Amino acid sequence: MPPKRRGRKRKARPSDEGECESRLLQPDPDIWILGDSIPYWAGVRANELGTPNLKLDGKSIGWWGIRGMSWDDFRRSVECNVILSKPPDVILIHLGGNDLLSKSLRKLRFIIGAEIKYLSEAFPDSVIIWIDILQRLSWNSDVSIHKIEESRKRINRWGRQQVRRHPKSEVISVDIDYKTPGFFRADGVHLSNIGLAFYIDAIKDVILKYI
Repeated sequence: MPPKRRGRKRKARPSDEGECESRLLQPDPDIWILGDSIPYWAGVRANELGTPNLKLDGKSIGWWGIRGMSWDDFRRSVECNVILSKPPDVILIHLGGNDLLSKSLRKLRFIIGAEIKYLSEAFPDSVIIWIDILQRLSWNSDVSIHKIEESRKRINRWGRQQVRRHPKSEVISVDIDYKTPGFFRADGVHLSNIGLAFYIDAIKDVILKYI
């Protein structure tokens, strides 16, 4: 079989290389998990439990969530990984919660469409998995939770549609909702250890389908 094609690569500025290397938890991982603070803390929890690879024999995971990350940061995050890693077997994306209050739906749909297209073209042999933006107990906003929920659902539908255009794709929705406070920390945004357990199990289940 011909070797896998590498993702698109760019020349890195010296500062880029240092920043990217500082984020590496696993060299050349087989699975990338990209996104905001939700996958970031899931990675921290997996490492605390001594299972950074989720007990997936022969596979390694790059937990590359970034706290506060938005879709504006996505391309740079992917390029960091391209510089330092081989093309992954599976890419999981959990991103967008931080954008719901800062961008119009039209702008957010445009960015997501462009970035998913870029990812699909850069990694044609990888499975791309969209993880739905989660509900929250608190959005720290004067906007009504009903309105935010409508926006969240619309963006999740859009993200699912864009990912499904890729030949190898999957979409998942983690069974976590704001009606169960025990899933969240006191801030109402980040997941508690119980919530992280549900989240990590969902990630492991979907990865097992493709390895």
